[in-house]
Amino acid sequence: MVAFQFPAVVSQCDTEFPGPGAGRDQTMVVLSTIDRPGTDAPDATALWRAGGLVQVWWATWPQDLAAPAGWYRLLDASERARCQRLARAQDRGQYVMAHALLRLALSSLAGGPAEQWRFRASEHGRPEVAEPAQAADIRFSLSHTRGLVACAVGAGVQVGVDVEAVEDGPGIHEASELFLAPTEREDCQALPSAQRTGRLYEYWTLKEAFAKALGLGLHLPLHSAAFELDPPGGPRVRCDHPAGEGWRFDLAAPTSEHRMATAVRAPDGKDVTVMYRRHEVPA
Repeated sequence: MVAFQFPAVVSQCDTEFPGPGAGRDQTMVVLSTIDRPGTDAPDATALWRAGGLVQVWWATWPQDLAAPAGWYRLLDASERARCQRLARAQDRGQYVMAHALLRLALSSLAGGPAEQWRFRASEHGRPEVAEPAQAADIRFSLSHTRGLVACAVGAGVQVGVDVEAVEDGPGIHEASELFLAPTEREDCQALPSAQRTGRLYEYWTLKEAFAKALGLGLHLPLHSAAFELDPPGGPRVRCDHPAGEGWRFDLAAPTSEHRMATAVRAPDGKDVTVMYRRHEVPA
């Protein structure tokens, strides 16, 4: 079972969970979830140590503003070099925001300075923790799009997150022919035209989050995972992959212009609490 808490607003240095009803951000619209938020905030430290906690941090940022200089200084040399190779200023800003947010989330949960983290790529290109060595069981996922960045962090679990800016146009409808399963295509075609674009992004973000959590990325053909969005207990996937069972998915709209999906799986079937935290970016 996965329990969801929505969403705590935190400052850069805040590592405490608010009490009941504190810091609720009314812009977060939960489209589909496993369990509705509980009335009490869980003990984050105890859950983290037991491998029963995933946190999803997200932040919005105007495209025309540069990322805070202090956030850029959190990145290591390889991240800065990759950032500088990006041609567009808005892409560089998104990169800095996402990677700095990940470092802050990791340090908030695991301790230590945000600058300490070093990363490596898995066989299929998934980023993983390389240092500190004692944090090797931590799994994370990050995603960024126009105006929104997010990361998900957990220990001893598989986790993936994806965010997308909802933009209508021929591109998303043409791409849907490649990533939708037949049942998903039928579902979209049955909707009024005004609702189809939003539904396409819901499927897209769920599939991307699932592929990231599996650690396969583009090696998982997106049309091979077929989602049902409205069954009891939240979105459900049908997939032939050996690790395709036991997943829990969440779908939300952090703003009216974005979709965010999260995929979580605890290999031993234990309970996992997923908490969403909106991070206030310093000006």
